[in-house]
Amino acid sequence: MAYLDVDRDYQTGLQRHDGPGPGRPLAMALPAALSARAARAVAERRLAVAEARIRRLTLPLPWRWITIAPGDLVKLSGRPGLWRVEERRIEGLGIVLVCAGWPEAPVRARAQAASGRALLRPAVPAPPTRLVILETCAPVWPGHEAELVVVAGGEPGWRGANVRWRAPAAVDDLPLFQPASSPPMGETLSPLAPGVTATWDWSQTLELRLLDPDATLESRAERAVLQGANLLVVGDELIQFRWAEERSAGVWRISGLLRGRLGTDARAHAAGEAWALLLPGRFARLPLRPAWTGGTVTVEATGPGDTPEPAIATLTVRGRANHVMGPCHVTAQRTPQGDLELAWVERSGEFEWIESPAGSRGEFVVEILPAGGSLPVWRSAPLRATATVVPGATIRAALGPAHALADLRIETVGAGPIERRRSSALRLVL
Repeated sequence: MAYLDVDRDYQTGLQRHDGPGPGRPLAMALPAALSARAARAVAERRLAVAEARIRRLTLPLPWRWITIAPGDLVKLSGRPGLWRVEERRIEGLGIVLVCAGWPEAPVRARAQAASGRALLRPAVPAPPTRLVILETCAPVWPGHEAELVVVAGGEPGWRGANVRWRAPAAVDDLPLFQPASSPPMGETLSPLAPGVTATWDWSQTLELRLLDPDATLESRAERAVLQGANLLVVGDELIQFRWAEERSAGVWRISGLLRGRLGTDARAHAAGEAWALLLPGRFARLPLRPAWTGGTVTVEATGPGDTPEPAIATLTVRGRANHVMGPCHVTAQRTPQGDLELAWVERSGEFEWIESPAGSRGEFVVEILPAGGSLPVWRSAPLRATATVVPGATIRAALGPAHALADLRIETVGAGPIERRRSSALRLVL
């Protein structure tokens, strides 16, 4: 039986009493403030009543007993114990009483009834809220728009916050979400070099410090990671990891990385950058609007530890979702005349690895540069096609007789970082 314990600052208490034999369990929540001894007496009385009510009796009586009402206790000659009337019916020229057994002796609490030990939370000052905010090219979970991802949490003792946001050039704040607990988050302890985005990175590792030493990270199977598990915000990059290893209290090392997820840049990271683990239902998603590009989105969090000013995070919207992507599946074939036939596949404007629909082709530029070089020696005019022919004489004239190898790449004309708008280099033997 649950009750409010007067000896434990009116916290919920629990008393249990076992009967002499097997039977079904009974449970009740009593909305009353009691001592442990009084609550034990109520629990024992409740069990005694339940055991006595197993005995049932249907008693036909003449009219003179009609004054007996449900709830009355009666004692019958020739039958031991008390009986409680539960139902009274009129049948023919008499009445019928439906009775259940009732305990005779009063029930008293046992001397060993006790409240138990109170499990009090340590009294610590509420820490301030930490905010992590990131712009993505595509929704983190199924959706149709680019979005801002907002994570709120804090050190041990953080008890939630009211998070609001403000659009660029807006005046009023709007409610975003109210997290009650902190997801695993903290800061990086080691630097991370730039990485590849098309394959697993088995060579690099990243050490993380957790704000809450009791929080944990877990290793997951490759298939689970490819389905979205273990997704981290690290600075302005989304990274997934295969393995997590605890190095010391609150310090973890992750490896088996997938870099630059959802169109973010697999750039270098310094030690001390903020990170957060994205768990379903533990972060907020804010759809982006193209008109916000170049503006600043402001996020504020107000919690018990955010005094006198709220925690504030800002992000300048880069419009990543509007950036064009470099083409893929570049192929080259030499003709009998020595010319080079090129073909490629345009990526769609949205961040999906599919061929762009017909009629939406943009402009492309073909670049030729020395093998391993970074500066092109020849660039074509903008092309509105996904195939072209580069004369062999043009290639030889651009490189000169000293080069036996050359690199070729295709660049999509449009907005966005140049490294994202270029295809992978294709090595040519001259």
